[in-house]
Amino acid sequence: MDRADEYILSLIKDALAASNKAQVSALLETAKRIAVFRQDFENLWWISLEFCNCNKTEFQKIDNQMKHKFPYEQYKGLSIQYSKLWIDERSLSQIYQNGKMAACSGQICSYGIYELESHLESIQRSANGLINTQGMHPLDVYSAEHDNAKARVFLNASYTQFEAITLKIRRRVVDYIADCERQVLYGNTMSNYYDENRRWVQSKLGTYNPSFNEYFASIETHIKTGNQVDFQEALLDIRRILLSFADIVCTANDEEVLCSDGKKRKLTRDRYMNRISYALFEKKGKHAFTEMLNQNLDDLSVRISRVNELACKGVHDDISPMEAKQCVIQMYALLGDLIRVLL
Repeated sequence: MDRADEYILSLIKDALAASNKAQVSALLETAKRIAVFRQDFENLWWISLEFCNCNKTEFQKIDNQMKHKFPYEQYKGLSIQYSKLWIDERSLSQIYQNGKMAACSGQICSYGIYELESHLESIQRSANGLINTQGMHPLDVYSAEHDNAKARVFLNASYTQFEAITLKIRRRVVDYIADCERQVLYGNTMSNYYDENRRWVQSKLGTYNPSFNEYFASIETHIKTGNQVDFQEALLDIRRILLSFADIVCTANDEEVLCSDGKKRKLTRDRYMNRISYALFEKKGKHAFTEMLNQNLDDLSVRISRVNELACKGVHDDISPMEAKQCVIQMYALLGDLIRVLL
């Protein structure tokens, strides 16, 4: 078992050990880390939504992040499925002063998980802060206790209703983390989504240029071998793949151009990241999702450069297997998004 497996299993074991006592928000944060590490975008979608309140902008931001992770029909289906799950999970009943509840169509809890937990704490404080009748005149005690009893019934019913929402989320998150444990123990460190996307990227780019197949096969060999020379070669193969992809989407040009995001870029052959950015903005314009993809492109470039610089500093700063693998993982995720946008 390598460090990547050990790391993900440590996250899973700690989360499951604390699953009965930890706040749901803490479990969700861990689940999010697991999903990001495993490139499990299908589950990352609903996990991310749990942090949203009933805000169209927040829902749209997540929708944009997922838009090019899936084929269009699957994307639309998941968008509807997870939005409906969020709403259904937070359906509320009408609570009357006597504590009785009645179904109320269309009424939902608009809170994300942090607001939901804060609201539960607020209800508990209100219950603890009811009028203290100690030392009151008997007639006043009767009146105050009567009011306390009515308030307590209402607050208890309200607390129970909101707590039920967190319990639904808790069960789903714990089930997800437990399923991740099973998959990792069976050797599937990465998610099914990652494996399917990796194969799809390889197949798609292989139709444009057979050299891609050689680069992809070379990367897998280098990562499996696991020595420093191989890790450095894997980084070079990533650069070759990105350069070849740039050749497909944007012909090299000696002229500096102004892109639709307002930035000037040189499009010489060696500036392959610039050429991919140019193609992205020229085809789709300046939008939230194109800026996000461009940022992911910059992040991968920085990661590759940083890891490569470490290898040049001597044996004490060697490339770790996890660092090399993360570059490969990020490359496949980015290429999947870019292919769906540009090809």
